[in-house]
Amino acid sequence: MTEHFRRRSVYVRTGELPPLQMNDRDKKVLEVVPRVQWDKGKAVLWLLAKEGKIQSEEIAPVYIGDDITDEDAFKALEGKGVTISVGGPKSSRAKYHLKDSEEVTAFLRRLLALRQGKARWRDQ
Repeated sequence: MTEHFRRRSVYVRTGELPPLQMNDRDKKVLEVVPRVQWDKGKAVLWLLAKEGKIQSEEIAPVYIGDDITDEDAFKALEGKGVTISVGGPKSSRAKYHLKDSEEVTAFLRRLLALRQGKARWRDQ
């Protein structure tokens, strides 16, 4: 669980949960994780393996992230998919970079149009 708390206070009840570790890894983000060796990179590879697609040419995973906790996924998907960082951090393992959420929206709309055959990758 990751809680982004840009404009609100955070209240976490850990008494009802298994042992957890709290990481303050980035500005205004509190990440609450189980005390196991697990991260977003392992999670994305697990999802691909679960579907039997980890080395498949049938799919091209696209991972878009905007904070330091996404770097594990960027690393895990090197050579396996498209990785895109948004905003910061400036130094990232992602192959591509988008400036902000508006650019993410434009990219996703373009990707959808390509998928539906309504556009070409590079319109002339």
